[in-house]
Amino acid sequence: MVHSIPSNSSQLAQYKEVIKATEDFEKALKDMKFLPEDSMDLLTYARNVNCHFANKKCQDVIVAARNLMTSEIHNTVKVTPDSLLTLPSLPASGAGDRP
Repeated sequence: MVHSIPSNSSQLAQYKEVIKATEDFEKALKDMKFLPEDSMDLLTYARNVNCHFANKKCQDVIVAARNLMTSEIHNTVKVTPDSLLTLPSLPASGAGDRP
């Protein structure tokens, strides 16, 4: 059922179909004696869609953050005391004075 959780909030309203199908499925399992009559685990999980949706969105954000943090966007250069470093020349003195 994890894969049936919507990916965006506009799909949450359509999830009622999944809840209805879960009710029917759970009832069928109880009729066949695969589940005890007082079992509500599947239906409880399906009805708790808002919590699962929020968890899924958090996981998506964490994955995106991890990908960003491990990507090669931070190119660095190792600078040692032996490195030749050229600094830009400074402006002439008085160049910042106003007339």
